[in-house]
Amino acid sequence: MKAYTQLKGDQLTKNDTLVSAFDLYYGNDLAINKIVYPKDQQRFKAPSDTFKLKALVVNNGLKKITESVDFYCVIEQNSTIVFSDTVNYSIAMNRHDTIEITTNKLFNSDLTGQYKVTWYHARATDDNVNNNVLNAQFFVTRDVDISLMSVDIPAHNSTIEYKKDTVYPRITIFNNGADVYNAAVSVTLKIEKDGQTLYSEIVQTSGLIAGESKIIDFTTPFSHLTKGTAQVTAYIHTVDPFTENDTITNTLFLRRSNDIACIAAHFPMKDSVYRKGDVFAPKVWVKNEGDNDQTTLFSVSCMVYINGGLKYTNNRSITMLANQTELYAFDSSLSFSTTGNGEAV
Repeated sequence: MKAYTQLKGDQLTKNDTLVSAFDLYYGNDLAINKIVYPKDQQRFKAPSDTFKLKALVVNNGLKKITESVDFYCVIEQNSTIVFSDTVNYSIAMNRHDTIEITTNKLFNSDLTGQYKVTWYHARATDDNVNNNVLNAQFFVTRDVDISLMSVDIPAHNSTIEYKKDTVYPRITIFNNGADVYNAAVSVTLKIEKDGQTLYSEIVQTSGLIAGESKIIDFTTPFSHLTKGTAQVTAYIHTVDPFTENDTITNTLFLRRSNDIACIAAHFPMKDSVYRKGDVFAPKVWVKNEGDNDQTTLFSVSCMVYINGGLKYTNNRSITMLANQTELYAFDSSLSFSTTGNGEAV
């Protein structure tokens, strides 16, 4: 509370204001105050560690609580309940009193991974439901388990552009075990397309303490000369006996946005023979090898040389859709007035 006076001409203002603090409490408020065991982010070994779960309960209300209360403990992995227990306590708790509650059942799991433990009660007379539930995370791990956590660069389903994008691969490894791993960890990363290896490198890093993650950058850059869908495979080399989390395979798209190619001469054909005096229109097969539609007019040109001298030249303006192949004819003014060797460009 704050009270103050506003006398005009007051000669002593330092006593004009009074501030009084006070607390507001619920009358009936039993709270799950703390998860005692397992502690948040604690790590256990599978399957040797077996334990009961514990929580701390406090009376935050003004009233004494004297009744029989059911407390519930649930453990989930990947949103699936793997453990549940109900414990009943007859309590007589004044304001600020605490008690420690313990499950009747033991928890044990040989399934590694992250778990969520939830303690709660459902007292109908409780005035404050906001502190009736409390969660914590814990992990069940093996003694030794180095896992490949992610391939960060190039990411899954990412796209690399030809002659534009050059990337340095990056991965993240994680010590999923309960013990320190002191040995070096080697990681191989390969990029392959249609059975051809486009990139391969091995890097090595020092060991990891339990629960530690480490980012590893590869020193050789990757760029590509082809297009299509490639496969990125990364795997770790350790003495870790658990290999199911040692490999990650991602998809990578290799892209050429703009690439128009003359793929074959249709007329005059390569190594063909023609008679002096023949007149015809040169033709060429053109393909849009790029991933973009080319909707703005661009030129395709034809030049013919006879005995080293330029005999014919002609241009056409065209557009092409992505992956379109088309036969284009130039004007029919090409004629041979002499014998010799010719070259069409």
